Amino acid sequence: MQKALSNLQAFDDQLRSTLEETIDILHNEWESKVQGTLQKMNNTLTSGYGLDFANEEWDYVTKFDDYFLDNVESKMGIEEIERLFDNASKAAAGDANAQARLSKIYQEQMKTLRNKEKLTQYDIDRAKKMLEIEQARLAIEKAREQKTTMRLRRDSQGNYTYRYVADED
Repeated sequence: MQKALSNLQAFDDQLRSTLEETIDILHNEWESKVQGTLQKMNNTLTSGYGLDFANEEWDYVTKFDDYFLDNVESKMGIEEIERLFDNASKAAAGDANAQARLSKIYQEQMKTLRNKEKLTQYDIDRAKKMLEIEQARLAIEKAREQKTTMRLRRDSQGNYTYRYVADED
């Protein structure tokens, strides 16, 4: 009886060992097939470049998508530029030369903005700065035209100095 019990115990141990080995083999085969299927799917979806490459490309695309303005933001930026140029033109209402120069800058900037496929905030800001530069040039020219006469002036300490003053018409 002892021998039969011992044989039964040995058979049970051998059966358990065989089952564990079979389960490990099946698990490894299943894991290999799943990995192979995932690899095929990965290659098919990414044209062989891999998911890491696809993820980097997606990050790159979304980064630059935020860089460009969408249609609504582009239209708002162009309308703001139009409003700024219109206000500047109204401010220079008496000066035909100033209006012509502002109009020329406006036409150039609008042509540049409308010819671009996608606008950036830089493009809008550049058009604003071009207007500001032209306004500053006009202001400098106006100041030069108004102060061309020098007069001898005496300060509170009795010193004499030459100063530019506005022309008297």
